[in-house]
Amino acid sequence: MKIPNKSEISADREIINTTRRFRPAIVRYIGLTNKDFTNGNEYEAFFVEYWDNVRDNLHVRNNSGEISNWNRLDDFEIVSDEDNVLNSYEATVRCINVKYKSPMLFDLQYGCEYTAIGCDKRGYYLVKDESGFCYYYPPDLFEIVNDEHDILSHQTIIC
Repeated sequence: MKIPNKSEISADREIINTTRRFRPAIVRYIGLTNKDFTNGNEYEAFFVEYWDNVRDNLHVRNNSGEISNWNRLDDFEIVSDEDNVLNSYEATVRCINVKYKSPMLFDLQYGCEYTAIGCDKRGYYLVKDESGFCYYYPPDLFEIVNDEHDILSHQTIIC
């Protein structure tokens, strides 16, 4: 059996990313009405990520049609989630890149393990780094330690 090289894996990931489509979940806002959300209205929701080391930050399309983050999951009730986009699946990745230079993303330590919660359409992993928040990182910075639910081999985050 031939082991694929990095470019073959990237090509396969791109094919998967362009062919697999997820429907957003539908959530009802149960918080106080504000400029972004109206109590009782239903909205499209895309995924739940970490905020300050707690996974309770919902990405939702708001009243203006923009996808906003930093929305407390407790302010919404799930009406439907046919494609399971609001899952709590996590993978473990280990940083294998000694030098990652980015002026904005600098909270990775070589050899440390991190929680990844999904993969976007570019193939980037959404990783909770040393800051306690999630950021997108290129997959070549990591090796997968554990991915029981196969959330890093294809697009699992839809916005």
